[in-house]
Amino acid sequence: MEEKDYCIDTASTIGLPQAIAEIKKDSLCFDIPFTIENKKKGIIRRKENIFTKYFDTIKNIPNKSERNPKRKESAKEYIITIKDIYIIDLLKSKFRNVNANFKPIGCELDYNGRFLCKCFSLAAKFHDDDSQKKEIVQLWLDSISVNYKYPNSDDRFSFEMNIILQVSQENEEYNAHLILHIPIKDKTIDEIIFLKHLFYKKNLEVEIERKLEIKWKPCSLHDWFKEYIKNLYSVIDISQKNMPQEYFTYSLLEINDSKVKFTNQKDILYALLTSDEGWKFLPEGLSAERLQYSWSTRNHFKCYFLGTNGLLINNIESESSYKKHQTDYFQKYLQNDNNKYVDFINSKPCIAGLKTQVFMNFQKGAEKKEGIRNTMQEIEEYDGKLRNGIRQISKLEALLETVRKKINSKAFSVQEMDNLNESISKSFNISNDLGVLKDAYSQKMKELSSKYEKRTKFYTLLITIVVSLSGLAKFIPDKIASSLKDILKPFLEFFYKFFE
Repeated sequence: MEEKDYCIDTASTIGLPQAIAEIKKDSLCFDIPFTIENKKKGIIRRKENIFTKYFDTIKNIPNKSERNPKRKESAKEYIITIKDIYIIDLLKSKFRNVNANFKPIGCELDYNGRFLCKCFSLAAKFHDDDSQKKEIVQLWLDSISVNYKYPNSDDRFSFEMNIILQVSQENEEYNAHLILHIPIKDKTIDEIIFLKHLFYKKNLEVEIERKLEIKWKPCSLHDWFKEYIKNLYSVIDISQKNMPQEYFTYSLLEINDSKVKFTNQKDILYALLTSDEGWKFLPEGLSAERLQYSWSTRNHFKCYFLGTNGLLINNIESESSYKKHQTDYFQKYLQNDNNKYVDFINSKPCIAGLKTQVFMNFQKGAEKKEGIRNTMQEIEEYDGKLRNGIRQISKLEALLETVRKKINSKAFSVQEMDNLNESISKSFNISNDLGVLKDAYSQKMKELSSKYEKRTKFYTLLITIVVSLSGLAKFIPDKIASSLKDILKPFLEFFYKFFE
């Protein structure tokens, strides 16, 4: 069966110019999770933004019986309309390339819906998994051209980058991601390593061209992206306090090759994961020792994790026989219900790790780690004042409950995916981070309890003294009593304000 080339091509209903991200042989993704607050009533007043409005509107889509019988709109058509309405704020600002709806190139299958494109939709539906029914919106924001001029020649190192925004709602909380998708074509191992260096090193300047915009002056990708996400936060109307501290922490690289071997190329795998330009001089056995965490359920692919980086190796020659077997199986046993399965098996998704479901689980791991980091930041910002500390208790308890839900949540409710999640969590060091968070929370609670106990004792003593003085007042001459009152008044006012 012919492979379908799904890619990020827009079919916007509001007449925007098309934006095409061509399918390449390999691809690199940086996933940047960030927070859109949706605090529960009674803790912090919920602040509306374009996404809280979007999800509220989605929840209020009329039932089939309530829809206009003459127009016969489906729920999907309502979602398409709603997506178009809520990207207007982005369009009016500095994000003039944003698109809501997408279709694949090179095949007959169009797509309109809540996902970015057909390959995202097929990946979510493949397992018929309840965990994939969460509310989600994906928008294509930009296409960026990046050029780096080599210092000792006129040659240039160039690549394209697509920026995708994803926001989902789960457990009444919003999980947001910026996905930087970089198609890779005809690049050597050293060039892929250098490509990642351009994101990591803040002193390497590049030329950046953005569609419908003049060329930017040379700057580092870090500085450019810092301004980019700052503008996005401003448009979405969320606090810049929630901006990620490091932008390019989570990377997932997919390599498709007919010659790849999983056993005798550990040094190369290590180099691609760590961006180590000196990989040819590694001590013997080091790479095998470092590559502890991996996952696979098929003989044609394997995914490795090291730190917060992932690498998926896919042997496309072995995959072809797998595709034929799966296609025959679905066509034989599932009859009319086999289309989505056959389409998915024979697709070439536009995002690294999407076909193996590694990408969604990788995002879930990033959400967990960032949730822990954000809560740790809240604890560290506690100023130690008792009055603020009492308010802080409620806030921290809510944040810890959110972290608990994140840690226990899954990208898929499929048992084999638990092994994948375990590999990601161990590589991300999530268990250790969670232990540090619990210790920090316990320490702050002890500090608060100790201060509260001391202040309560002191306040009780103060009240006792005041009551005693009040009882003695009738035995004290008026002139002396008036003087004592003047002395005690500012003292009492201070404590009243402190404990109010």
